[in-house]
Amino acid sequence: MAFFSSIRSSWAKSAKIKEIQKVFLPKSPGESGMISMVESDAEKEAKERFFDLCEQDAAVVTLLRLYRVSRDDLNVLYRTLLGHVQISAGRDRLWISGHYIPLSSLIYPEPLLYLLEATAWEFKPSQIANILISYWSGEGKKGWLLMMSSGARMDRLGPVEGQLPKLPQAGIQP
Repeated sequence: MAFFSSIRSSWAKSAKIKEIQKVFLPKSPGESGMISMVESDAEKEAKERFFDLCEQDAAVVTLLRLYRVSRDDLNVLYRTLLGHVQISAGRDRLWISGHYIPLSSLIYPEPLLYLLEATAWEFKPSQIANILISYWSGEGKKGWLLMMSSGARMDRLGPVEGQLPKLPQAGIQP
C-alpha cells in the first residue's frame, strides 16, 4: 500500500507544480527576449505558493535544513538561476520537457542537491545553469547529477584531506 500511496503523492505534487508553473509560461506564442526581472503580482503569488510547496516536501525540507537555506535564500537561488539560464540558453530554454528550470530545480531533490552543493563550493552561476539545462534536457544518465554533486565536494577539497573552503554565504554550506 505504501508504494501506491507514494505514487499518488508524487502525482499530486507534480500536478501542483505544473499548476503553479503555468503562471510563468510566455504570454503569447511569439514572445521572445528576456523575461522582465520585475515580477507581476501573479508571479509573486505563484512563487510564494511554490515555496510553500517546497516546505511541505520532506526530501526538500531535509536538504534545506542541512544547508541552512531559508525562504529568502530560495528566492535568491531562483532569481540567480532565472537570470543565468536566460543568459546561457535563451528564453526558449527556460522550459524543457514541461519543467520551468528555475523552479523545478528547487523542488526536486537531485537538482536541488546539485544546486546547493555547487553554490556552496562557489561554482560560477553560468556553469550551474548550463549543467541544470543539460539535466532537464535529459543529456545525462540517471544519477549523473548526483555524481556531479558529490564530485563538486571532491574536486574542491584542499591539499589537506577534508579541508573545506571558506563559504561566502552562511546560509548555504556543504
